[in-house]
Amino acid sequence: MKPSNNVLLLTATITPMAGSPALARTDPSLRMEDYKQTLLLYLGLLKKHVISHIVFAENSGADLAPIKRLVLDHGLEASVEFVSFYGLDFDAAKGRGYGEFKLVDYAMSHAHFLADLSDTMVWKCTGRYFIRNLEKVMRRAPADCDLLCHCRDYPYRLCDLYLLAWNRHGYEVAIKGNYPLLAENSPPGQYTMPETHFRQIVDGLKKQISVAPRFKTIPEIDGVRGWNNKRYLDRWYSPRLLARRAVALLFPWIWI
Repeated sequence: MKPSNNVLLLTATITPMAGSPALARTDPSLRMEDYKQTLLLYLGLLKKHVISHIVFAENSGADLAPIKRLVLDHGLEASVEFVSFYGLDFDAAKGRGYGEFKLVDYAMSHAHFLADLSDTMVWKCTGRYFIRNLEKVMRRAPADCDLLCHCRDYPYRLCDLYLLAWNRHGYEVAIKGNYPLLAENSPPGQYTMPETHFRQIVDGLKKQISVAPRFKTIPEIDGVRGWNNKRYLDRWYSPRLLARRAVALLFPWIWI
């Protein structure tokens, strides 16, 4: 049976650390506008009852007043919770995945809307990305699953981290306390990134929790890539998206 509530957990870092690996979008004012624009779109899904609540979690201790005003202007303050702390007290070389999932742990233990997950699915989304077809992704999600994610085997074995979903059991087994495993540091000459590390975690836990390793509907992303400052805009006619959908339909065992 599907959970009655879908809580959207948006992760944010408005003022990133200097020296963060593979990060070009570092201007706090630009990042603030990214988060405001994305949250505005998600407020529309909140009004349509696609999601029940939003938790906006930020880990650089930035002033969230501009974002809070946006929520107040739409009269949705009762359905949006803000969690803020300074969690960037680590070596920047560990990377953004390390920092984001440290933030996830903080939000899961401090947010009121995440305190009782008995009938709730948490959908974690990188806060500067808007998933244009999130409603359909949610609607087609399996009913009895602890962890929903999107694994790929090409060009590398990895698991996308911009969108994940879990229930209480899935969080406690696959997510909680695992952020040190997502650090960027690796032996010289070895390819690594948080997505490959998380894939290893997922592959090792399939006997302990119920995992849906692929979304039945491929998410359509709208936002600015942090690593190169370029727009990431998926439309139904995007060549990359069309190719993935065609492969998923005709060759579902090939994960790209």
